[in-house]
This record gives sequence, C-alpha cells and structure tokens, in this order.
Amino acid sequence: MHTKANRVLLVLALFPTLILQLSTVPTYAQSAPFTPTIPATGSVSVVINGFIVGVNLGNDGAGYPGPPVVSVTDPTGSNAVILAAISANGAVTNLAIKNAGSHYSAAPTLVIAPPPTNPSHTDINIIISPYVTDNIRTWTSGTNYPFGGVYTNYAGITFYLAAFPGITNGLGVIYTGPGSTTAPVTNNFPVNITNAVTVYTLMNSDTGQLGATNGTLDFYGSLGAHASFNIVQGVNIRDHYNGSYQNTVSSNLMSLYWGAARSVRLDCQGWMLPTNFFSQTLTNIQVRCFGSPPNGVPVVAAVTVRTAGPVIVPSQRGSQVVCLWPSTPTNYVLQTSTALNYPAWSAVTNSLVVTNNQVVVTNQMTPSNHFFRLISVP
Repeated sequence: MHTKANRVLLVLALFPTLILQLSTVPTYAQSAPFTPTIPATGSVSVVINGFIVGVNLGNDGAGYPGPPVVSVTDPTGSNAVILAAISANGAVTNLAIKNAGSHYSAAPTLVIAPPPTNPSHTDINIIISPYVTDNIRTWTSGTNYPFGGVYTNYAGITFYLAAFPGITNGLGVIYTGPGSTTAPVTNNFPVNITNAVTVYTLMNSDTGQLGATNGTLDFYGSLGAHASFNIVQGVNIRDHYNGSYQNTVSSNLMSLYWGAARSVRLDCQGWMLPTNFFSQTLTNIQVRCFGSPPNGVPVVAAVTVRTAGPVIVPSQRGSQVVCLWPSTPTNYVLQTSTALNYPAWSAVTNSLVVTNNQVVVTNQMTPSNHFFRLISVP
C-alpha cells in the first residue's frame, strides 16, 4: 500500500539500503536513545598502615548502565574492594570501601572501568542490573560464562550482560522463583518504549523437565494491550547446564554456548508482540514463575526490545504535501529523491516545526515524481 497525491509518493526507509513503501505493518528498526559514554575517575586519598581508608570520586562520568567495576593496583598491596554506585541517568555518584585490603603503599592507583558501548543503533537494551539476584558464574560449570558489564551481539541482536554487584568477575542474572500455579512469583520490569514490535530474551532455567510449564512472559501496553506467552521446558526453555536435566529445545531458538562440550549456554527467544502494541507504549515486562526444581525455574540473563521506526503520515493541503512523524526519537532526517533507484538522496531543507510531539515539514508539489524517506543518523 502506498499514498500518492499529484504524483508525489511518500516512502519510508529505516536504513540507507532498505526502502519500504508506507504500510500498516511496521518494520524492525529504531535507533535507541543513546547517552554519551564518559569514563568516571577516582583516586585513593588516605592510606593508614597499609589499609585504604579514604577514596575520592573525581569525574562522575556518564552512560553507565550498571555500577562499574573499581580496581586498585599497587606494587605491594592487595585485596581492597571498592564499590561504585550510580544514578538513574548513568553517572557514578559514590565510591564506598567494602574491604580496606592490606600492605598498600602511600599512592595506590584507583581505576573505574569505562562505560560499555552499545555497538548497535537498532536495539533498546533493558538494563536488568537493579533486579539481579544471582551470579551464574558460581553455578555448575558457570566459570565458563563471560564476565558481565558488557554488550554482546548475537545474530545481529545486541544484549547487555549485567555485572554482579561487588565483584569483578561475575555475570548477573535474575532467578525468578520458585513459584507455583497457585502462588506465582512475579518479576516486573518497568519500561517506557514506543512502537515495540519484538522482544528478545536470553533465558534458561535452573533444572528443568520436558513439558513442564515454568511460567509466563507477559507484556503490557499503556492503553491496555496485553500479550502472554507460556514458558515451557523443551519448547522455548531448558536448563542452563548440559547435564542431567532438560537439554533439548525447539530448533528455531538461537543459542550461545561456552565451555568444553558446550557445557553451559544461554538461549535466545524472540517474542513478537500483537499489532495493538504498535500504537501504544510498552510499559511493563513481567516474568511470572510457576516452576520449582526439578521442573525448572526461569533464569533471565538479558532483555532487548526492537521497535518500529517512525512512520511518515502524509496529507495534502492545497498545492502542498505535509509530512508528519513522531518527534522522538530525534535522530531521523527527512530525505527526498526523484526516483527510488536514484543513488543521490538529499536532505529536505524546508523548515521543521514541532507541534504536539510531531515533526511537521511542508513540501511544494511538483509535476514530477518525488520520493521521501526517513533515515536514522548517528
């Protein structure tokens, strides 16, 4: 389906190489809102008898999705543990001494790890750090798992793996239970994401038996939309460890493996939301746990949301065509060309007006074809 008025065709493109006619079916792409990543700095301020008893925060940095790892290096001292706290907007707010260590010289070096960088402009990562309950690297063969506090990309999907608070070599996960059908345990993750289309999870279980329903994954929209998916052993979930519990899963799931003989894993599930979510804001993601060992308890390692890009809404006003699209995200530029296969698309230079959270651009109609697209820019 396309819209045409006096030989003016409006076209939406989410990537430079992908041109899509206006359609009622959104496509999977939107630039996630990015925060500048600035490393925080700090220093050891007081050492008494080899013990670190004072630390200072210098630059508070920016863009931290979770508390960063703080390390102290020194030619003679060891075992100090310094914990960082962050604000809601990703800046380091405090350094606290958990362990003073011993045998430190007068001038140890304190280093705050820099914020990780999301390599993808198309994924919105849910930061699960505030909800982490367990360090999966302490579980059976868990030392084969990677450290948290980093972004990872698998099959074109970017995930944020959370660190475990207070240690430098942990991988934080959410142990969602145990629960039962009569007394489920609800794990709620509040979000605020427009045009949500697909949600990807890295999720496995602690134990698990074939056919057991371990719970549901529920999604809620701002205007009442609700979608619920069953989490079933052998279908879309299995034990995290390749041992004596459930080891097989539907072949349409993607999987990450680590260790000899693929001893541990994280499986990637994709959950496509109903179309009524496209016009609403995704407000809550919930994992409701019905399971307990040995039937299985869902364990969440990461959640990523993909959304539809902003859609051009055209209208004709006399001899002019007006293009409207949502004012957020802000990194979309309107371009025009005289042919779809013409390589030189140019930015529309007409004035932009923002009204009622909509960007409005007015274009004069011409006798020849003109095509328009929105393109995301870094």
